[in-house]
Amino acid sequence: MAAENARQGASAGLCRGIATASSFVVGVAAWRAAGGVGGGVVLRMLRSVALVPPHPQTLSGPRRLVLTGCISASVFVGTYSLSQWVSSKLAPRTATADDGGEESISDDIANAVAGLMPTLVPEEYMQAFELITKTLTKMDRDLGFLAPFDWPFPIVMAQLRDYTATLPDHGIPTTGKIIEGEACAEAAETGLHWMRFASAAYGNAFMTALGLITPQDLSEAGLELPDFADSELVGLTATAVHTGVTRDDVLFQADNYFDNGLMNPGHLVAVDHSRNAVVLAFRGTSNLDDALTDLVCVAEPFLYGTDGHAGMIGAATALLAQRIELIRGALGQHPTYRLIVTGHSLGGGVALIATILLFHSHPDIAPRVECHAFAPPPVVTLSPDLPKELSDAITVYVRGRDCVPRLSIRSVALLDARLRAVDALPMTLPERLEALAVGPVYMPPEVLHPPMPPAFDTYPVMVLPGATILHVLGENEPDSRRNDLRMELSAWESFQPLNAVGIEMVTEHLPHIYERGFEDLIQVVKSPSDELFDNL
Repeated sequence: MAAENARQGASAGLCRGIATASSFVVGVAAWRAAGGVGGGVVLRMLRSVALVPPHPQTLSGPRRLVLTGCISASVFVGTYSLSQWVSSKLAPRTATADDGGEESISDDIANAVAGLMPTLVPEEYMQAFELITKTLTKMDRDLGFLAPFDWPFPIVMAQLRDYTATLPDHGIPTTGKIIEGEACAEAAETGLHWMRFASAAYGNAFMTALGLITPQDLSEAGLELPDFADSELVGLTATAVHTGVTRDDVLFQADNYFDNGLMNPGHLVAVDHSRNAVVLAFRGTSNLDDALTDLVCVAEPFLYGTDGHAGMIGAATALLAQRIELIRGALGQHPTYRLIVTGHSLGGGVALIATILLFHSHPDIAPRVECHAFAPPPVVTLSPDLPKELSDAITVYVRGRDCVPRLSIRSVALLDARLRAVDALPMTLPERLEALAVGPVYMPPEVLHPPMPPAFDTYPVMVLPGATILHVLGENEPDSRRNDLRMELSAWESFQPLNAVGIEMVTEHLPHIYERGFEDLIQVVKSPSDELFDNL
């Protein structure tokens, strides 16, 4: 009987892991569909039935609230329903004292489910699901992470999407040294250049959905109508157009969206003669495989006395093993060229880990390595053994309130505690929304510093490695005379907490927003606001 209970528990835990991962992917996909990657397609479909005007931001008052509220609520309710459905269909429910000791699913069915899972799910995925489940179970035990809220949190999040637009613009407080003048323009131009490779690693379909590339761009690059049936040619052409290299300079590109495999995100290798560089660029999260890589977030022993993100260590290790000879060959043909390692989101985290691996295991290449990581999550713990030359080779870029560079088990636990502190205050819904949306400078003390369980300190502090962390924040809106766009040199401590809740946590993470931020910053530096107003 003990063996059967253990088997039931393992099956139930595994199914919860599958449900969690599935819900994560559906939620990301739905948010992207509503306002990101698939936004253009969704809006064209809605326009075809006259549901929204060409620019939904022109919707006013109740109509916009209803539309965006329904989209947001549908995302969260759908995600939650999927999780519950998967759990209810797959996970056997064990007997409790409350239900009189009767099991809702027979032992035979429970055993059958437990026996089928290894057959239906490949071993590496089983291991990932189990690790995710163990992490969630530990967080729930240590931190009460899965306890319910008094207020329906999906409704709060749905309301935040619109309500934040009505709040006073408090801006983002300065956290570092502001970079000005030519130094700012040079840093922004460098960031924009390598960010385009990070975007290109997502592939043509993703870049097209974000508006970074158009069929007209591909046609002007020489593609004729029959060529569009050749997905590899289209992908190479899109990369060449967006990055400024030629198709022949793209040595390898894997942007497959559905069958890349666990801990094996899409990536490309190219030669950029304009910058005397060989480029290794990793793609961000694009499918279930990538999402599982993200979610395997337990810290495991790594190099130089650090602990690191287990999923991204696995991805970087595997991809370097696959591409190191190609990279060596390209560097051998161009002995004066640097190796630029870059990526966005998951790809940024993998780029950071790959850079550490290159310094540790490939000392002949290490002096030529530079890492430009965009929107990466914190991936390692601090260690005095990290070489200075390694830190100096890394530049991290963060846009505004992007949540991913602040995303770790500790930061999520702190945000959860802050949400519960808001939940416990005698506040109206608008007051709660404002406390969540405007950030720590305006939070009540009991929200800013909530009591944390003792186990909180057992979770390691994960950081953004690198001597240079560039934070692009503010907006460039000369028509409204709002121009607080700037670049700051920040420290990793600035990105430890998830300070505010709002749609910007997601929207400011998207690749095209990073590119636009650099472009606007270059324009601001080269055309100061006074000159812009003089020309209006």
